[in-house]
Order: sequence, then structure tokens, then C-alpha cells
Amino acid sequence: ENGFLGLENLLEALLTLRAEALLNSVTGNDLLALRRHLVAGARAVGLDWTATLKIWKMKEILLKATELCLSRHQIHTLLSLMEPRRNGDVSVPDFLHVCIAIIPHMSNATIFQQTSERLITEHAHNERKAESERLESINATQATNRDHDDDDDPKPSDKSGEKEKPENVERTLLQCFALVDETRKPTPTLPPEVIFNVVFNGADAQVQSLGLDELELAGLLAEMVPDASGEVPYHDFVRRWVPIMFELREHPLLSKYLSPKAQEDLGIPEPDRQYIEEACPLLTPDMKKPATPIQPQPQPAASPGLLDPAVLDGGMKPTGSRRGSKSSASKTVKRRTSLSSRQSIESNEGSFLGERVPSKNSLHKKEAQLPPPGRGFARRVHRMQSQNALKEEAPMTMSISASRH
Repeated sequence: ENGFLGLENLLEALLTLRAEALLNSVTGNDLLALRRHLVAGARAVGLDWTATLKIWKMKEILLKATELCLSRHQIHTLLSLMEPRRNGDVSVPDFLHVCIAIIPHMSNATIFQQTSERLITEHAHNERKAESERLESINATQATNRDHDDDDDPKPSDKSGEKEKPENVERTLLQCFALVDETRKPTPTLPPEVIFNVVFNGADAQVQSLGLDELELAGLLAEMVPDASGEVPYHDFVRRWVPIMFELREHPLLSKYLSPKAQEDLGIPEPDRQYIEEACPLLTPDMKKPATPIQPQPQPAASPGLLDPAVLDGGMKPTGSRRGSKSSASKTVKRRTSLSSRQSIESNEGSFLGERVPSKNSLHKKEAQLPPPGRGFARRVHRMQSQNALKEEAPMTMSISASRH
């Protein structure tokens, strides 16, 4: 009453706490502690900003929950309650909400005892009812046989449940996977995406004819374990988990969680989802959707300036880019020469007297008339000047001689 515990009751209280700690973890009965533990497991698996995981990765969240006392059958039951999308993704917030609602119900010793007693009573009642119906059917069959004189007619056999036998389901699934597998490896394997598409998306008519429930298919696909190469050895996968799937059908307690009215029949309370998600959010600020980087627009190549040394020198000096081919260099030289000539024209627009200013091309031509420098440069220049003088005097002498005649 006042927060104190009597010493005479201490031993009994410690024994009770020890038994509850062994049988039912404290984390499994505390909603916020359970939420934090499962969120940490989801982040450790590789949760990103999409808040989704592949269906075959969801089991790692429960397998890494070291503070929960869950059996393998209980984990398989929780995995069967997932709702995968067509691409195999599962919403992690929805799955955690289902786990937070069901795990405390599984871990509560009082609820488990009450539920087990009620189910045992119902199971005994159903067995007595089935036995009485079986006896009535035997009596009716015997009475029918006595009425018929011809007892040699073959009796129709009941094959309605033949397809739902574990052996038939295993054989059909292996045949469907073998038709899809084109690798023909010694150990047949398939990518988990291919197995999911064949089984869950209705890609094969033989799988649809098996009559398996969607919850059973979801639990079966969640147990896929890819190997080091990322593919699933489907022979071991099918032969291991199909019998367990049929075993859970006959389980007196766990099969009730997979019924359509499980919440009403088992009395499972639904926790306040908004309060729990606000108290322990699933995504951290670092897991927000990354912003799409803005692609830089390609800038057009800038034309060379009129005063560019490369333009003035005929494009022969490097400007930081790789030297082009000979043809492209000649085109560039022609274009740049026209630009330089336009510059010379524009620079002469201010002369109202119409005087022509010698351009760079004319200067280059005059410089090109001189002989190349070297030994005997002065002698060769004098010879060239004398030759030019003779060429200029020849027309004059011809005109004088013509006038004399």
C-alpha cells in the first residue's frame, strides 16, 4: 500500500519475479520498451527513409530481439500477418504496430492461461462432436450398403483434400520453381524476387490451384534465406517450411491469431498508434528523403575574344585545351582572321578623312618579303633591293625609247 514490502513476503516475491523473467520477458509486456527494442532492431537491419523492407528481411527484426522470449512458431505466426506489396516490400510501421499489439498478448501469463484453458475446452468439445458425426456417418453407410444388393460397384473416393496435403504442395511448388529456373545448377537456386513473383503475385496457375491462404503464403515467403550470392536454395526452403505451415494450421492457439476475427475472439486490445509513434519515432532526422541534386546546365563554349593572344597569333598558342586536328585548326584560323579584320575595320570608323590604316595582314606581307635571317643577310638584302630597282626602271626605259621612235 505505502510502497514497502514485508520481509516475510520477500522470498515469495523474488521467486515470482524470477519465474516471470524466465517465462515472460519484461520487455514483452511494456509497450514503449517493446517499441524501442523493435525500432532498434529495424534500424540494425538496414531501414532507410522509405520505411520499408523486403518480406524476406523482416524476420531479422524478431530474430535480433534478444529481450523477447518468442518461440520460432510464434515468430512465424507474426510474419504471416504481414501485408506485402506486389514488389515484395513491407511497411515496417504497420508490421511493428501488429507486433506491439500481439506480442504482449502472447507474453502475458494470465491471458495465456485463460486462453489455453478455453481452447482446451473447445478442442475437447469439437473432438466429441466430430466423433459423434463420424459414428453417424458409419451407421448411415452401413444402412445404405444393406439396402443395395450389388456390393461390387466401386465406391467414389473422396479426393477433395488431396491437393492440400503437404507432399502435394511441396511437389507442386518445386515443379513451378524448376520451370522458372534456367541455370541448372547442382544446387538449384532462384533469386527471392522470382520466388515471390511466382508464389504471391499469381504468376503460376498451379500455385493458385493449391488453395493456400494469403497469410500462409506471406509467412512462407518471409522464411526465405538467401545465400552468399543472394539466391535461395528453394529445395531446402520448400521442404523445411511447408510442413511447418501445415503444422500451424492444427495448432490450437497460434492458428487463432491467423483467423479473420482474431481480435474479437482473443480479446486483443489495439494500442494507441499515434501516441506510441510520437513517443518513439521510427525514422531519425538522418533518414529523411535525400534532396535531389540540381544538375548543372551545360554552358555553351565561349567564343574567343578579339584580343585573345591565340587569335592574334593565328591560333598557334595553346589556350588550356587539347590541341585539335589540322583541319579544325585551319578552320579556326580562318574564322579568327575574319574577326581580326573586322576589328581593324571597326577601329577605323572614327576617321572621317577616309585614310586607310595598314592592317596586320599587310604588315605581315611586307615582313614576309624580307629574306630569312642568317649568314650574309645584308648582302642578300642589298641584292634584293637592286633587283627591285631594276624592275622599276625597266618600264621607264621602255616608255622613253617608244617616245623617241
